[in-house]
Amino acid sequence: ADTHIASTTETHRDTCLDRMPQSPANWASWANVAGLPHLPNTKGISADLTALSSRMLLSCTEEEQLRGASLGGDEAVVLTYSMRAHSALKQLDLSDSTITAAAAAILGSSLGSLAVPLPKLESLVLARCPAGDAVANLFWPCMPRLTSLTTLDLSDALLSPISGTSLAQVLCAGSNIKIETAKAITNGKIKTKPKTASEQEGGPCVALQTLKLDGNSLLSTGVIALAQALPQLPRLLTLQLGGNGVSCDGATALAVALAHPHCCTTTLILNKNEVAMPGAHALMECVSTRSTRSAPISLIDLTANPSLVGIAETHSLLRNPTLRLSPGTDSGSGSRRRVSSSRGCSR
Repeated sequence: ADTHIASTTETHRDTCLDRMPQSPANWASWANVAGLPHLPNTKGISADLTALSSRMLLSCTEEEQLRGASLGGDEAVVLTYSMRAHSALKQLDLSDSTITAAAAAILGSSLGSLAVPLPKLESLVLARCPAGDAVANLFWPCMPRLTSLTTLDLSDALLSPISGTSLAQVLCAGSNIKIETAKAITNGKIKTKPKTASEQEGGPCVALQTLKLDGNSLLSTGVIALAQALPQLPRLLTLQLGGNGVSCDGATALAVALAHPHCCTTTLILNKNEVAMPGAHALMECVSTRSTRSAPISLIDLTANPSLVGIAETHSLLRNPTLRLSPGTDSGSGSRRRVSSSRGCSR
């Protein structure tokens, strides 16, 4: 009897969620069933957000942007309500916006849920949003629910190794992979549990094709964690990690991940980091390993790594068109300035 009552209640709730009132005047009562915060007084809401909300409610455009906005809790509620009625949305650009913890909590718990399903959302841009770890961790819960998401841009978002590790855990949700929080390299292998047959189709973010994390502070610790998630992303083609302070430890972890039989990433951007010869060698060996597979690596960008400037001429392994060591060139046409191959790797 209890099970029947619970099932009936859930059915009633689902029916209500699918019948969101089009009139904002009726949203308050609907919110009680939908599990969303009540719509706040919109007098203090910016004109840009008000205009965006109106467009979402009155039209079915596939692309929307709200750049440079200040999103607090009230603004997040307005945005959430608007997106609930906008099932055709494919691209949402919130770049250069300030997102508070309250806003991140609302968006993280609502986006992709039954209340705000966003079934067609393919691109989410949060570039240059000074989120930081606290805000990012509140936002991550929506990631596994956005099943159509192909592009996630978190460039210049003030993310540290903590966020790299927590994002990796989200990307691996549902698998038995245990993300190592410390350096997880032993004899050139990442410490992960064996992949089971049920995991070979990937984790919850299986549609993700491009992940942009340039300009953060993930360091090798965060990148090692992310590397362990790559085999769980069967469609991830491009991973951008430029300007993250990545050293040889991180580069080696990425090389191990790229060589994994279930990893399909073909483009890796590691420019403006601290990768030295050991890391570069590991990556190039990975290129050789992948060359016989159906999805060989097409580009590894190591430009502006100080320890690698001008050394392609003295190391035959680095004379490969897949490797980019100088801006606008391949590995064989870089600067003539020589750097000793014995130079150590920054930790």
